[in-house]
Amino acid sequence: RMITLKYAMEAKTKRKILRLKADGTEELEDSIAVEKKLNIKSGGKHVLSLSCTPSMIKELVVGFLLTEGISKGLCPENISVKYGDEIDVDVPIEGDVDIAGGVRTSGCAGGMAFGKKRSIARSGLSIEAEALSDIFGVFQRRSLLHAETGGVHSAAISDGKEILYFAEDIGRHNAVDKAIGSAVLDGTDLEDKI
Repeated sequence: RMITLKYAMEAKTKRKILRLKADGTEELEDSIAVEKKLNIKSGGKHVLSLSCTPSMIKELVVGFLLTEGISKGLCPENISVKYGDEIDVDVPIEGDVDIAGGVRTSGCAGGMAFGKKRSIARSGLSIEAEALSDIFGVFQRRSLLHAETGGVHSAAISDGKEILYFAEDIGRHNAVDKAIGSAVLDGTDLEDKI
């Protein structure tokens, strides 16, 4: 089933811009992607902060904490999200929160990468080139925020026939984490997905 993009806050805004032309400049209004600071806490204790597009926040946090190996014991139904100038998320996490070894990266306004070794299960999933091309065509048509702002990345999860989960964000890693978080929150097995 298709999970549609739901914005808890506006993911885009209008701003006056100057467009450079061969014969000068032109002032016009254009859509730009919104960026917010996201503060992740557990039990009120600050874990880390990152920048993101203010949509699919619960999905982003679940995907991020799982894909980075920070926590394996999440209680997603109890995640609280407060929107304001910054977005504050409190996540009840079972066990220790492990952010040791985090390295600040330069991508998309800075971020954290964790060099933890994780085993990656490999499935026997196979997909025909034509089917992959068809899915990618749908993927490109779904990338509406990217088409309007030109300032976001898109990610999707597919079963090889259709797109099941789709997300957009200013950070490519965030978009992937949102798509993964959506699947995890929905209870979808990712073993045979692309």
